Amino acid sequence: MRVDAFSPESAAVKWAERDDADSADYLIVRGNDATVLVAEDHDGAQEHRFTVSGESCPVYRARQIT
Repeated sequence: MRVDAFSPESAAVKWAERDDADSADYLIVRGNDATVLVAEDHDGAQEHRFTVSGESCPVYRARQIT
């Protein structure tokens, strides 16, 4: 999958965010780490391997009732 990013690490994170959201299973967030191989889009580019993990972060909001 092509991902636009400023660094190999940020490309791995962007891939994980997109993959989790697209699958709707959120396997990475649920504790299933993923191994990701990242390289620039040209022949002979150096490859970088990452283990990507995630966590669910609940967010709460309050709204005044009138």
